[in-house]
Amino acid sequence: MRKIYLNEIAKHFNIPEHVIRFYHKKGLIPYMKMDLNNYRYILEKDIDWFNTIRCLKNTGMSLKEIEKYIKLAEIGDTTVLERQNMIIVQKEIVNQKIKELEKQKNWLDYKIDFYNKKNNFLEYFIKNKLFIIKKYRWRKEKWNDDFQIMTEQSICNIMIILIQGI
Repeated sequence: MRKIYLNEIAKHFNIPEHVIRFYHKKGLIPYMKMDLNNYRYILEKDIDWFNTIRCLKNTGMSLKEIEKYIKLAEIGDTTVLERQNMIIVQKEIVNQKIKELEKQKNWLDYKIDFYNKKNNFLEYFIKNKLFIIKKYRWRKEKWNDDFQIMTEQSICNIMIILIQGI
């Protein structure tokens, strides 16, 4: 059986070597051995342990729970029901995370739609050379802001009138 060394495992699973060493020290990789030069390796048949660890970790399972799961797996078939229950619980946690992510995705979709509409509105005004002019008016003893939409031509006409009046 072929030996797979730490650096190969790290490249294959895209896991930093120090993380694999940490997992080994925590007992998460029970079949990892050291050769005469103190290099860590596992046999090819045991490579699935990394898939198991990575999958459980990516679902949010704690290292303590992963360690428990692996120890139960090492015990054998007498722990199948307990391991199955652990996986069922973790799947429910993942389903809750998916629901939360869906809510966040919906909010992001809403904001993208909002900005698209806003950009389309602004593009319309720019393309049609429309301007929003802010005018101040005195009403009932206070200043009010009024907004008027004007075309470029209207603004030019007003400027001509103002210049001629000077």
